[in-house]
Amino acid sequence: MTKAAAEQRADGHQADAHEQDRANDPSGRLQRQARITEATFWVTVGMFQRGLPELVLSGVPAPLIKGIVEELYEGHDFDREFLAGGRTKVIHDLTVIALPVSQPDSHDVLSICHDMYALIEQPHLQVVQLVFADEQGAFPWSSNYSASERQFQPVLGAPVGAMTAN
Repeated sequence: MTKAAAEQRADGHQADAHEQDRANDPSGRLQRQARITEATFWVTVGMFQRGLPELVLSGVPAPLIKGIVEELYEGHDFDREFLAGGRTKVIHDLTVIALPVSQPDSHDVLSICHDMYALIEQPHLQVVQLVFADEQGAFPWSSNYSASERQFQPVLGAPVGAMTAN
């Protein structure tokens, strides 16, 4: 999601700066998202109930996040392989890669997961971050990634094995 698209959602007006986004977005995905909500940051708690890691997602509007989490929660075998990391997948017209968060205890944004896991005596917190490619297919660790989108999608861990996915 570009900063321009987020600004468009915030003020409700279409400006000349958005012409570039429309040209790079032939499917109209950003414009549909722009009418819905702005980019968000999400952490799941409870995926362990299906034997899946918790998810961290950012830079994508809330309605898309809900659909992505619901799809992955179904726990199809390919989704389990995808969540193990290292390969891309297209979900809701977005190119995504799952990056394992190797030290979830070191990230304050995961404190809700730590608290919940301690409360229910769940011993092991496993987390992956779903990282989304920009409109050109580049990921945040790539030099080709959109500079205007970088601020909306911080990467919590090193993209081990993900470098070749781009």
